[in-house]
Amino acid sequence: MEDRPTPLRVDIRSTDRSVVVLEAVGGIDAFSASTLRLPFRGLLEAGNRHFVIDFGRVELLDGVVGIRAVARVWLAIKARGGTLALAGPSSVREAVLAAGLQHTLTVHDTVDEAIRAHVEP
Repeated sequence: MEDRPTPLRVDIRSTDRSVVVLEAVGGIDAFSASTLRLPFRGLLEAGNRHFVIDFGRVELLDGVVGIRAVARVWLAIKARGGTLALAGPSSVREAVLAAGLQHTLTVHDTVDEAIRAHVEP
């Protein structure tokens, strides 16, 4: 029997720079991709516009499904005039490249770098 990754959990952390950081913990696959998208509706309705998703504690990233979920989130954020940056290991950057979204989704090595990208011109 194949081991499944830890179920995905998304923790929300606000910063003092008007950027909401969401930390994904566990695995992102076909069963959990919707969990990644869920928090954004309420955050956008509350007026938040700038986001970072931290993939540092993601155990499994199904590239196609995971990045497709992120792309849907990005479209909703963009429609409201917002921004989205990703932070995480090289596997996240590779998944974005494989999906052909490197000009749409920016991937930073750390959350701090991703936040600075939002607040610095």
